[in-house]
Amino acid sequence: KRVYINNEKIKNSIHYEIELLKKLKNQYIVQYYFHEDDKNFINIALEICQSDLEKYLENRNNYSGLILDNIEILNQITLGFDHLHDNKIEIIVHRDIKPQNVLISYPDKNNRIVVKLSDFGISKLLNNQNTKFPVTHIVGTN
Repeated sequence: KRVYINNEKIKNSIHYEIELLKKLKNQYIVQYYFHEDDKNFINIALEICQSDLEKYLENRNNYSGLILDNIEILNQITLGFDHLHDNKIEIIVHRDIKPQNVLISYPDKNNRIVVKLSDFGISKLLNNQNTKFPVTHIVGTN
C-alpha cells in the first residue's frame, strides 16, 4: 500500500492505522510486515491477497478448484471481528466494513481459502471498560 502524504492529518491517520495493524496477529486479519516513510509517501508492506470479496463474489463461478460458500465467508468474517473485539483491555471497532475491505487469500498451507479483514484507516481503539461511545456522525467510505 502506497499513500501520498500531503498534510499532517493524513500522515497521522496512516501511522494510527499502522499501529493498529501491528497489534493484529490473526489469520482472518490482513498481516502488516513493515512500513517506510519517505518525503511524500508512506509505503506499507501488507500480506498479498488475490481478490476482494466483491470481485470474488462476482467471479466465483470462474474460479477453478476451491470455492467458498456464503456461510463459510460469513463465518470467517465473524472470526475476524471476534479477534478485533475479544481483547480484555481494548477492542477495535472497524467502522468501514464493506466488500472491498474484505480480502480473499487462497489457498493457504492447508489448501484453504481464507477471508481477511483489511483497511483499518478509520477504526477506533476503545478501552474495554468504556465500550459505549456516542454516535455523532456517520463514517465510512464508498
